[in-house]
Amino acid sequence: MFRHISVRIRIITAFSVVLACTLGLGLFAINRLATVNASLSDLATHWLPASHGLGEAGQSFELARFRQLQLTTVPESERPEIRDSVNQELAQLSQAIEGSTRHLTSPEERAQAEKIRAELKTYMANSTHYAGLIDTGDMAAAQAYFSQEMRTQARELRNYIQEARAYQVEAGEKAAAYGMEQGATARTLILIALCVTALCAALIGFLMVRAVSVPIARMSDVMKVLSSGQTEVKVPHLGERNEIGQMAAAVEVFRDGLIRNRALEAEAARAREDAEHQRRQAMRDLAADFEGAIGGVVEMVSSAATEMQATAAQLSASAQESSAKAQSVSAAAEQAGSSVTSVAGSAEELGASISEISRQVRHSLSKAREAVGEAEATYAIVNELSGAAGRITSIVDMISSIASQTNLLALNATIESARAGEAGKGFAVVAAEVKTLATQTAHATTEINQQIAGIQATTEQAVRAIENISQTIRIINESSATIAAAVEQQGAATSEIVLSVTQASTGAIEVTQNITGVARMAEETGTGASQVLSASSELAQQAAKLQAQVNGFLAQVRAA
Repeated sequence: MFRHISVRIRIITAFSVVLACTLGLGLFAINRLATVNASLSDLATHWLPASHGLGEAGQSFELARFRQLQLTTVPESERPEIRDSVNQELAQLSQAIEGSTRHLTSPEERAQAEKIRAELKTYMANSTHYAGLIDTGDMAAAQAYFSQEMRTQARELRNYIQEARAYQVEAGEKAAAYGMEQGATARTLILIALCVTALCAALIGFLMVRAVSVPIARMSDVMKVLSSGQTEVKVPHLGERNEIGQMAAAVEVFRDGLIRNRALEAEAARAREDAEHQRRQAMRDLAADFEGAIGGVVEMVSSAATEMQATAAQLSASAQESSAKAQSVSAAAEQAGSSVTSVAGSAEELGASISEISRQVRHSLSKAREAVGEAEATYAIVNELSGAAGRITSIVDMISSIASQTNLLALNATIESARAGEAGKGFAVVAAEVKTLATQTAHATTEINQQIAGIQATTEQAVRAIENISQTIRIINESSATIAAAVEQQGAATSEIVLSVTQASTGAIEVTQNITGVARMAEETGTGASQVLSASSELAQQAAKLQAQVNGFLAQVRAA
């Protein structure tokens, strides 16, 4: 029954079953996770916010009670600040209770919320009355009211808040436990469903291997046997109405074709032997005809190539002799031209050197003049520096005189402070500091005078050195002018020599060019003769090769 089901239907069915199991597992997991999520959402949006709000309400209530108690014990100046704190805590208490009651849904929770609101309203009225007693200054009545009526009413409000919070905590714990229980149940059920799905997938995979892979492996073994040339093997799965059966039918056709090919190969081998015998006989007849027609032509070409080779050898020898003589004359002319050119080049280099020397002498003369100007300017600057140093000396002397007078004044001030006794001690300290500064100033001016004296001495030495340098540069300037005149005369004489040598070099170059042309013509004649000789030699070699190839071709044809 299953043998006639196609492989495609089997694969589609197996994939559909696996896909259905996977979708069922996914939907079941989503359902379980939705249940857990609902429990957690109820806990997060209902029980925890309500419990947290009631806890903040209880904290604000206790803090407000503490601040109200302080109103009767603190000074009057601090009461406004504490009263503001009480009002703030009561407002936070009202907000916390209203915020927590928004999350209440069950009738029991709403009843608890109504009790808390009623008690809170009463407590707010009592707090207002309590504040009025404090404002009137009746502290005894205020303390009695706070510790009796307000205490009883506060205990009831506190109990209601604690009961509501305990209820919220207990209900939240139950919701959390239920969510954890649902999560554990969902995890267990999902694991069971996953194992079932995995077993189904493994079973389907095993069946697919048995239904598809094993028949294909058998067909592969049969095709390997047929590829080795064994046609006696039996093809399995023939007659099945599926892809495996179609493959088996194709393999059977291949086996039959292989048997027919072997028979055709035997017939073709016999036909090839007959054709080979006829081809050999035809080749022998063709070789005999070819040898008779081509042999004479090859011998005539070889003889003509030998005669051309001898003639080209004689022509090449004559051309080489003419070329050698022309090259000898050309070499002599080139040597003479080279000598004249060398002399011309040397003369030109001498002229260029003299021109460069003249330019350098003019440049040196210019720089010497500039150096004289710079030395004179430097001399003036150094003289100004010496004058400035003298002026600085007079200023330092004045500072030294002021320091001496300051020191004398400080000494007088010290004496006067000593006479003043206890009243002049502060002035004595100042006088001592002034005396110290005057002494330091005197030492500094002394060192400055010494440094300025050294600068003046160095400046005078620089003035004398600059005068000597200026005198030396003037002497160099006069010598450079004399050298420049002599170099210009030498440059004019060298230019005349260069012109004469250049003319002689031009004549020698023309002679060399004419002789070179003769030598080039002789070389071209020799080259042509060499090319003729090479061509005749190549022709003779090709004729010999042609003769050898014809003989080899005939031998191969006869051997075939």
